[in-house]
Amino acid sequence: MTGAEESGRYRTDIYGDAGNVFAGGHVEGDLYMIYQQARAVAAARALDAQTVELKRAVCVRVDRHGADVVGRAVSVLRDRSVVVLRGPEGTGRRITAINALTDLTPTPKELVLDPEDLERSLVAEPSHGYLLDLGEVDGELVPEVGRLVEGYVTRLRQVGSCLVILATPQAWRLLDLADERVTTTMTGPRPLAVFQSHLAYWTSAAQAREWARNDQIVNALEGGTPFDAVRLAGIVQRDSESGPREAEDRLKEILAAYHNWEDALRDWFERSHGEGKGYSRALLLATAALEEASAEDVFAAADLLAEQVTLVRDPTVRLTGHGMTDQLADIGAQLIDERIVFQRPEYASSVLDHVWHDRPHLRTDLREWLIALGASRHGDRAAVTLLRMALRHGDPGVVADAAFRWCGTSAISRVRAVGILTAAAVSDEVGFGIRRKLYQWSIASGPEDVQIAVAQVCGGPLGESFPRIALTRLRHLSRKDSVNVRDAVIEALKTLAQHRKLRGTVLGEILDWWDAYGRQRTTGQLALVTLAGVGDDGRPLLVPESFRDDGLVERLALAWRTILREPVTESTAEVAAAGWLEAVAQGRAPAETVVEVLARSCESNLDIGRLSPLVWNWAHTETPAPFPREPICRELLDRIGAQDPLTPGLSPMTVYAMLKERT
Repeated sequence: MTGAEESGRYRTDIYGDAGNVFAGGHVEGDLYMIYQQARAVAAARALDAQTVELKRAVCVRVDRHGADVVGRAVSVLRDRSVVVLRGPEGTGRRITAINALTDLTPTPKELVLDPEDLERSLVAEPSHGYLLDLGEVDGELVPEVGRLVEGYVTRLRQVGSCLVILATPQAWRLLDLADERVTTTMTGPRPLAVFQSHLAYWTSAAQAREWARNDQIVNALEGGTPFDAVRLAGIVQRDSESGPREAEDRLKEILAAYHNWEDALRDWFERSHGEGKGYSRALLLATAALEEASAEDVFAAADLLAEQVTLVRDPTVRLTGHGMTDQLADIGAQLIDERIVFQRPEYASSVLDHVWHDRPHLRTDLREWLIALGASRHGDRAAVTLLRMALRHGDPGVVADAAFRWCGTSAISRVRAVGILTAAAVSDEVGFGIRRKLYQWSIASGPEDVQIAVAQVCGGPLGESFPRIALTRLRHLSRKDSVNVRDAVIEALKTLAQHRKLRGTVLGEILDWWDAYGRQRTTGQLALVTLAGVGDDGRPLLVPESFRDDGLVERLALAWRTILREPVTESTAEVAAAGWLEAVAQGRAPAETVVEVLARSCESNLDIGRLSPLVWNWAHTETPAPFPREPICRELLDRIGAQDPLTPGLSPMTVYAMLKERT
C-alpha cells in the first residue's frame, strides 16, 4: 500500500488486501499495468514470502483490550490444530491468522474451495498452515464445510499441519462446530496502533511516533476502524513524498483527503448548482475518471456524460464561454505537460465517491458512461477507474457488466475485459462475486467472446494462485461446441502448465477429461497432444516431479499409447517423446517416471515397433548432451522388450542388433 506520487501529481489508492497494489492514474496500453497488479494481488492471496513479511511487520498483536490475540490463536493451534477467528470484517482476522500460522510453520497457504469438489479442495500437505476464509464460501455450502472440517483436521494432524478459519458471527453459526473451544472472538486492535505500525513500515519508526502523537490525527481516528487507520497511514506516506510544504497546510490537506474532501466537495456542488453549471459537474467527473489524460480526451468524456444525462448545453458556449484554463480552475484542476490533473491529493477518488453516495440515482448513468468510455480510445484509464470503484464499493456487478459488453466490442476491448476480470477475481473486495460470475458464464450457453475471456482469465493469475477454481471453469468450457473456445481452453492449460508447481494438477485435470465423453474428451485429447512437449524451462510440461499414484502412471501411459497410434497426432507425439527423453538426459525430468510411462505405453508389437526406433534414433543422434543417452536408451528398451506379450524379457542387446541392422 505504498502508492507514490509521480512528478508532483497525486495518485489515488484503494485499500484492503487488493488495494495495496491497485494504485496509480497512469496505465500503459492494453491494461498491461492491470495484469501486473493482478499478479501482485494473486501472489499476496497465495501468501508469498513478501506478503508474509509485510503482514508480520505491520501486525498489531494485541486487541483494543490488551489481549495477545496472535498468541491466543497459536495456543489453540498447538493444542487442537485448528482455530476459528470469529468477528466482523475489519477486526484483523486475516492478519492475525497469517501471523499465527507463520509462528508455527514457514509455509502458510490460503485455501479457496471449489464448490463442485469441496473435499478435493481441502489439501493436506506436510508442515503447512492453511487459511480458510468462510467469506469466500457460498453461504449454502458453509454447513457442508463444517461437516468436513473434523475429518480434514484429523488429516492435518497426521501430517503435522494446521488450519485457521475466518468467520463472521453469522458464518460461525452456520459452521456449527462441535468443539467450541477452538473458537476465539476478535474485537480488533486500536486504530491508532494500526496507523503507527503501518506508517513505521512505510517511513520510519520515528516519523510514525511523531504522527501518532498529533492530537488531530488521534481525534480523526477516534471511533474509526483498522481499515480507516491503514488508509490514513497511506495518505500520510504518499504526502511525505510530495515535497516540502508548511506543516499546517500539509496536515490540513491530509485530514481533508482522509475525510474524502467532504466539506470542499459539498461546498463546490452547492456553488455549482443552477442553470448553466451542469457542464462543470460533467467536466469534474470526467477529470476524476480520466485523471492525467489529455485535455481533448477529458473534454470529450465530459461531452459524452453531458449527452448521456441529457444535459442541455448552449452550443454558443463553446465560443463565448470560459476558456479551458478557467474551466479547469473552477473544478480545482490544471494542465501539466498537456495532461489534466487535480491540485489536491486523493481528489479524483473523493469526487467519484461523493457522487456515488450523494446521488445514488446517478449510479446507473455513471456505470453506463464508464462502460462506454472503456470501449473507446479512453478505455484503459476508464477501465482502471471502473475497477477502482468496484473495489472501493464492493460492487462486482459493475465489473461483470462492463466485461460482458466489452468482450463483443473489439479485440482490444476484450483485452480490457480480461484485465479487469482478472484483477477483480483475485481481489478480496469482489473476488468471490466475480469468480461466481465466471462460473456462471462457463456453464451457460452465452456469447463465444465471453467464454474465451473466461478461459483467458483462468489461464492467468487466477489459475496460478487458485488452480482448482480455474480448472473447474475450464472443465465446463471444454464441453462447448466452439473451436475457438476449445483453443482458448487449451492455451490456458498450457500457460498454467508452464508453472512447475501446477503441472501435476493440470495433468490430473487433462486425464480426467480424457476419461470423459463427447467434447470434453476431445478437448482433453487435444490438450494432451499440445502439452506433451517441453516447457519454457526445458522441462516436460506434463511430467510431475514424481508419481506416487500408480493409477495415474497407467492413465498417462494409456494416453501416450493413443496419441502415438493416431495418425493425426503421431508425429507430434514422437517429437514430444524425444523431448521427454532429452529432458531426462539433461537432468530436467525424473528418469524413473519417464521410462515407466513410455514403457507402459507399449501394449502390442505395433506399439513396440513404433517406440523402439524412436528411442534408438534419439540416443544416437549427433546432438551433444551433457549426460550420456546410452544408459537411458538401454533401460527403456529393456522395459519395452519386457512389455512384448510374444517375447517377454526380450534383451536390449537383441533389440540393439535389430535396430543397427535396420540403420
